[in-house]
Amino acid sequence: MKKYITLAALALACAACSQEDIAPRDDQKDTPITIQTAGVADLMTRAGTPAGALTSGSLSFFFNNVSGEESQYVADCEKWTYTDGKWQFDETGPDNQQLLWKGAGNEIPWLATYPYRYHQYSHLSSVDGGQLEEVPADQTDGGKWADFDILWATGTATSSSIEIKFEHLLTKFLVNLTYGTEVDAAQTVEALTIGGTRIYRLFDYGTKEWGDMPYDITDIKALALETPTDGYEASFEALIIPQTAAPKLSVEMSDGRVFATTLPEQEFKSGYHYTITFRVGKDKATVEQVSAKPFGNGWNNETELK
Repeated sequence: MKKYITLAALALACAACSQEDIAPRDDQKDTPITIQTAGVADLMTRAGTPAGALTSGSLSFFFNNVSGEESQYVADCEKWTYTDGKWQFDETGPDNQQLLWKGAGNEIPWLATYPYRYHQYSHLSSVDGGQLEEVPADQTDGGKWADFDILWATGTATSSSIEIKFEHLLTKFLVNLTYGTEVDAAQTVEALTIGGTRIYRLFDYGTKEWGDMPYDITDIKALALETPTDGYEASFEALIIPQTAAPKLSVEMSDGRVFATTLPEQEFKSGYHYTITFRVGKDKATVEQVSAKPFGNGWNNETELK
C-alpha cells in the first residue's frame, strides 16, 4: 500500500513540476504591428494640419532600426495610410513586408513622421548630420501648408499596439497687426515679410538635435489669415526653422508704404508658437509684445518675451 502511495505522490509532484516549467503563452508574438491612433494636440489657430486625431493622408513609421534584428521585426521606412476609418499598412512604401511584434517582454523604440516622406532611417539619423528640413520662402498659399508642417513622434513599444502622439517639428509665428489712431482707416495691410532667418537646417531624428544651417538667410512671405485674430486689423502666420535669430518684420501697406522693425535676437524653439503684436503708426511700426507657448497647451500661461 505504501508503495502505491509513494508512486502516486511522485506522479503528482512530477506533474506539478511540468506545469511550472511551461512558459505562459504569448498570444501577441509574431502578430502584425497595428497603429491604433495618430494625432496632434489642438492648436490656437490652423497650422496646416488637422487638429486632434489625424484621419487622412499617410505617415512614415520606423521600428527597432539599430538592433540588427530579423527583417520581420524591423521597419526602415514603412508607409501607413488612413483608409476605411483606420490606419493601415501600405505596401506601396519602401518596406513592403508587414512588421511583426517580437513578443512579450520587449521594449522597442519607434519613430513616426507625418506627412509620409520616402526616407530611410539612415537619412533621418546621424548619417551626414540627419535630415535636411526646410520651409518654403513663399507661404502665402494655405492649401500647401500641410506639405511642410512636419509632425514627428517617438516612443517605446511594449506590445503590438501603437498609439502615436505627434508634435510639431517647426516653429510657428502668428503676427497680429493693429493701427494707431493716426492711420487712415482706408489703408489695409497687403503683405508681411519675415526676414533674418534661414529656411534650411539639418535635424537628427536619432539624437533629437538640430545641426548646421547650410544656406543663406532668406525672406519668408507670410500667409494672410482670412479672419484676423479678434481685436486686430490683420493677422499673418508663418512657419520657420527653429534657430537663434533676430527676425525682421516688414509690413507693406495698400498705399505702397513699407514699415519694418527687428525683433531682439533670441532662440525660437522647435514645436513652439510665438504670437507677435505689431502696431502700425503714421510713420513707423513697433513690436508691442512677443509671447511663446508650446503647441496644444493653451494660452492661459503663455510666456511673455518682450
